[in-house]
Formats: sequence, structure tokens, C-alpha cells
Amino acid sequence: MFFCIYTLIWSLVLLIVKAAIALRLKPQWRLYERIHFPQKKERGSLWFHCASLGEAKGVRGLLGEITLPANINIITTASTTAGADYLKTARPDNLPPERFMTHVAPLDHPKVLKKFLRAYRVIALILYEMELWPNTINLCTNRQIPILLVSARLSNRAKKIYGLLPQTFTSTLNHFDWIQAQDKENTFRIQTYTKTPVRRGTDFKAAYFLKHSFEHPIQQKQTSTFSFVSLHLRELKILMQILPGLMNTQRVIILPRYQEEMKDFVQLLQPFGIEQSFNYIPGQSHLLITEKGHVMECLNKSRFCFVGGSLIPNGCHNLWEPLTCQNEISFGPHFDNQEYLAHKLLDAKLASVINRPEDLLNRKNIVNSREKIESLICEIQKDIKTASRAVEQKLKALLPIHNY
Repeated sequence: MFFCIYTLIWSLVLLIVKAAIALRLKPQWRLYERIHFPQKKERGSLWFHCASLGEAKGVRGLLGEITLPANINIITTASTTAGADYLKTARPDNLPPERFMTHVAPLDHPKVLKKFLRAYRVIALILYEMELWPNTINLCTNRQIPILLVSARLSNRAKKIYGLLPQTFTSTLNHFDWIQAQDKENTFRIQTYTKTPVRRGTDFKAAYFLKHSFEHPIQQKQTSTFSFVSLHLRELKILMQILPGLMNTQRVIILPRYQEEMKDFVQLLQPFGIEQSFNYIPGQSHLLITEKGHVMECLNKSRFCFVGGSLIPNGCHNLWEPLTCQNEISFGPHFDNQEYLAHKLLDAKLASVINRPEDLLNRKNIVNSREKIESLICEIQKDIKTASRAVEQKLKALLPIHNY
């Protein structure tokens, strides 16, 4: 019953998409590419798929760590156009350009998917995190195409969504030939829903963020600048009561998460005398950064950092950036979507959890010594090596049964 209703909905979506293409609507969504594909490739392809830009960095990290089978193409897809555009940079150095392809994700409709699988001669599907498309998984299973799930995680929000259809969720996970979770917590959490064995792995975004990080010597920062990155409007309203106290002792830089909330940020912060700027400005004045793309610049000039999305149930944003900038990191209690790195930072005493706004004023200083950071990086690199070797071995075990 579920698949009938689900496929019926996608049939309606397909009709709308075709109409939008005919009327040349929403070109930025690249709808034509989601239902039309190139001519059939001569070689078989490994299909790596993820949701969006953040997960695309994880796919790039994974591809850079594994040794790919010879004479096989790689097709990478993302559900968002930003993710698909970024995946164009994910080609491993040892893979010829003609064997690496990127595409926006096809619609999850059987008719469209059959064309996609035939065009790229997909011989294995590797999904990143928890990108579950029922028709894609069902069709690959029926065609005996192996399905792997890597860097899998099940956040509280995802549990609520999938909990609406627990039997369908379990059935979908049971179709996987192999599942590798990000950490111990997610390994246990996902295993409760499936009979497919779940192995402990890593968050392959680590491989991406650590590859070019720490090129400069690790040293304690002397600046007292405090940056709030990816801050939501709801979080700003919660933190406003402690802003004056924080601003009396250190320079404050605020980087909102969403541009559409900028006007509200400007209005709420006006009484505090915070200067608006398109980018980072040296000096002592407090700043509200009004343009996107300056997170790393501000973090590199800061000693302290609070990562937004974590004071509200939205979920903590990127923790890798402040780590690579050697910040003393704070985040709220909603960090389950960043569990892998969050727990490692807390265990190494390189970060602190802020449950109330006052905790930011009363937090203990964290000394990010060179030894502590290098020790954590070494531990993460071992996780990456172990997890990537496991993915390699599983692909080698599954692929010989296919004629490619």
C-alpha cells in the first residue's frame, strides 16, 4: 500500500516537472536533468549519492580515501543543485576525468530511475548518511544491485520522521547489503531498526576537512574575539540577555545562518551598537556580518566560538570548521546531528555544552594545546583509515558477482 501511494505521488510530481520544463519554469532547479540522462555508458558505474552540500563534502572525503576498482566509472549525485555542483570537485586525483561524472539526483520514480540505472550502468549504490529513497532502493534490490550505506546517522529529527512509518523504515534498511554508521551511538541506534549488521565507521567529512587543515603551527590564540557562527534568529533572542556582559569582556562577531533573517538581526542588535559589515574588519568594534562566505575568515581571527543551530531543536551546524581554526568551541544541547565530532571534542575537553545562555558567561576556558588537538586529529585519522578500508573490502567482495 505504501509503495502504491508513494509512487502515485511521484507520478504526479513527474507530470508537474514535465509541465514546468515545457513552460521553462524554475531553471535553477535543473528539472530537465532530473529526468533526462546521457546515452548508455560502456563501463559499469559505482553510484555515490548524498543529500546536499554538507554531505557532498563527506562523499568527496570518502572518494579521496578509498582505492577504486579499475575500469569502473564513478557517478556522483546530490539532491540539491548546490551539492551536485560541489561534487564536480570530488574526482580523486588517480581517476581519469572521463571516468568521473556528476549529476543532480533523478526523481524517485521507477520510470525515471530505470532510465538512470541503464544510462550509467549502475553496478552498486553507495548512499551517504541517511538518504533513503524507497523506489531507488527497491529498484536496485530487484535488479540485484548491491546497496551500501556509509557514514550513516539517525538524528532525533530523522527518528521522528521515520517513526511515522516504522515498518517501512525497517523494510527499507533491510534491503541494504552493508551499513556502516558514523559512531558507536548511531551504530546501536540504527541496529535496532534492521536485521542488516551495522558496523561502526566514521564521519567521512573528517577526511575532507582535515586534508588541508593545520598547515600552520597549532598555537593558543591570544585574541579575545568571540564568534557566533550559523546563528538562528530564535537563538539570538535567547542569547540577547547575556550579550552585554559578553561584549564588556571581549569582541563579539555574529554570523547569521540565514540571509532572510538578516533584517531581524539588524533590528534586534541595533540597541547594542554592533557595527554591520560585509566581511571581517580588524579592530575592536563588535560586528554583524551581513554577507555569507566569511565564516572561516572570522573563525581564524577568533579565539572563542559558539556554533548555532544547537540551542534549538534545529540541530548543530558544522563543528569541523571551528576545530580546524583551533577555536575554543561551545555549542548547545541539540548536537545529535554532529555526534561523531561533538563527543570526541567533549571527551578531549576541547569543547563545552551550553545549556543556558548564562553558561556562556560562566564557562571555563578551554586550553586548546597543540598536544590535545594533534592527539584528537590522530585518533580521527585512524578512524578514517579503518572505515575506508572496510568500505574498500566490502566493494571488492560484492562487485565480482557483476559483469562489468
